[in-house]
Amino acid sequence: MSRPARAYLTSATKFLEVLFILMHVLYGSPARMTEINTWTHVNSVHSSRNIYCHSRGLIFLGQYNKTTSLTGVERFIVHLIPSRLERLFLGYLIYIRPFEKYSC
Repeated sequence: MSRPARAYLTSATKFLEVLFILMHVLYGSPARMTEINTWTHVNSVHSSRNIYCHSRGLIFLGQYNKTTSLTGVERFIVHLIPSRLERLFLGYLIYIRPFEKYSC
């Protein structure tokens, strides 16, 4: 991988870290790390996406895993973020993520 590509990926990773920090600070209660690890923005064979675009804003749908093994019931937690942060996340998903994913 070339040096400019590596620098791009490094800056994209730092940008994503800042987005998640802002998300934790701005939307109320922070998500658990086990919840964030399951977030996907596209459907896959084994799970559906957790980030949705709605007319009222970007929605992060987290799965609450703490009691699932005890009760057998899957619980979901809806996280809404402020519109300014939403625009940053959409910019990341549209402009940065595709290059980040396919450059490796």
